[in-house]
Amino acid sequence: MRARIAYRVRRLERSTTDSSMKRWRVEFQGRAEDDLARLDRTARRRIITGLYWLTENFDEVTPLSLGGEWKGFFKFRVGDWRTIYTG
Repeated sequence: MRARIAYRVRRLERSTTDSSMKRWRVEFQGRAEDDLARLDRTARRRIITGLYWLTENFDEVTPLSLGGEWKGFFKFRVGDWRTIYTG
């Protein structure tokens, strides 16, 4: 069974550079960048593609909130991997 590693995303915020085009942006914490760099190329590409999809479709996604010590964070599944982000 494959380990499921979560990546904490620092911020997912709305970018308003163009009033007609509103997008979301993902910013990684240093540890998440380090963990991502340690993955093999295929897994890394799949996670980055999934996060890109999230930025393009964020307004249509229902956030899945976490509890306990992770209260205030949300999860997003990318294959066998979980990403953790704040809104």
